[in-house]
Amino acid sequence: MVAPSFTRQARLLFVDPDEEFCSFIWRDYTEAGGGAGDTNPVPVFCDSLRDVQVRLVEPRCEYHAIFVNPSLGDPVWQAVLRAAHRYCPGVPLYLLSERGLRLRQSEADELGICGIFKKPLSYSKALSASMQVEGRTLEDEARVDARIEAVGTPEAARPRSHEHEAESQNLSEYMEVNLGAIAGAPRSHFDLYVQLSSGRLVRVLHAGDVLAAERIEGYRQRGLKALCIRKVDQEKYLSFCDGIISGIMKDDKAQVSVKLSNISKYGASTLSFLKSVGIEDATIDRAVRYVEQTAQVVEQIARSSEDVSRLIADVASLEHSVAVSTLAALFMRHIGGMNPALIATVGLAAFLHDVALVGESPEVQNESEVLMTPEQLIVYHAHPDVGARMLARAKGVPEMVISAVGDHHLRRRRGGFPVERATDEVNRLAELIGLCHDFLAAVQRSKVERGFDPVEYLSATAPKSFSEPVVDAFVRTFAAK
Repeated sequence: MVAPSFTRQARLLFVDPDEEFCSFIWRDYTEAGGGAGDTNPVPVFCDSLRDVQVRLVEPRCEYHAIFVNPSLGDPVWQAVLRAAHRYCPGVPLYLLSERGLRLRQSEADELGICGIFKKPLSYSKALSASMQVEGRTLEDEARVDARIEAVGTPEAARPRSHEHEAESQNLSEYMEVNLGAIAGAPRSHFDLYVQLSSGRLVRVLHAGDVLAAERIEGYRQRGLKALCIRKVDQEKYLSFCDGIISGIMKDDKAQVSVKLSNISKYGASTLSFLKSVGIEDATIDRAVRYVEQTAQVVEQIARSSEDVSRLIADVASLEHSVAVSTLAALFMRHIGGMNPALIATVGLAAFLHDVALVGESPEVQNESEVLMTPEQLIVYHAHPDVGARMLARAKGVPEMVISAVGDHHLRRRRGGFPVERATDEVNRLAELIGLCHDFLAAVQRSKVERGFDPVEYLSATAPKSFSEPVVDAFVRTFAAK
């Protein structure tokens, strides 16, 4: 078998909350010579759906396999699979098993799961799995490949009966799939097409068949970087996956009340970080109880607000809401002069602050402006005001919460946005939510940049954007650990 040639952008994604396992994979990678000049895929690690979505849409990155640990909990690990099918269709998916899985083989097959590995799994074994291909290919693939090799000539541009020409030649109905996303898949869930030099689309693979590694390597050598699938086929498959996932979770009934009754699991990544920097268990437990109480209020609001219901139903948004609420609960303990009414609304404002980002693209949801298109930037900069209007329509949302949501991206000295409301001073509740947001972004950055200290970074930069009482609360939180 000819192995696919990897590029420096090649990645293996491991979605697992087990830090020891992730460190083991990284050590195995580096000890095997991984690093500068190495062409093998770099292992990348995530422990939340929101982080996964951001990684999958990173420009110039090519994922060759994704490994998911169901210990993330329901419905998070299933949502990770769905995100993989949406943003990297065709990438081989594997599960990491620590205990028995409540998953039938037929369900695993339909969800596009290529295999299940028991931990510990070495990097070399993961790499080998990403390169394995088995199954059959199109009967006349050689003839189609010969035509692709000959593209550019007038003769090659003429359609022939054996080419399996696409039913529709409207390019807007298709989306590209990187060749690296197809390498290693046991079978394709989609018909695959290639665009000839004439601009016409030709089908090179039927759904259910396999694109052999030799063909992939041949395409690479000819300069072909991507194949195409029909967008409607992807949407149908995502709907199909939703049905399978609903069946898997039927005993859990992942409805609003059930999700919020076990809310702490959605903040597992943040809790793990807080423990790693020495925050005491008792302090974390108090914050978790506060978030659980906040979730009960959110559940009541959701009964009369479709916008809040959508936030709870969106796993990535729920993870972010719980994370920010947990941080707010920790920081507010060190802010003096907060009356009981304000304390009661801190968690609610933290939980609902990004209600207007639900359903937006990962680039917008992750709030990384450098990755956004001009259109996405418009949506992003409008979301505080849009969120405030959503909550103003909901029943039971205090005015202080609505105001904080509208202002949570404003910063001191006329910084932040919306720019038309820029001011020298920002209300304390909005500042607290803003600091939690900025710190969470720094924590995410630390997962990518080894050696980056989010506590040290915010301690140095926060005074430029936030008032002294809010900055002091942040510093004292980690000084008192």
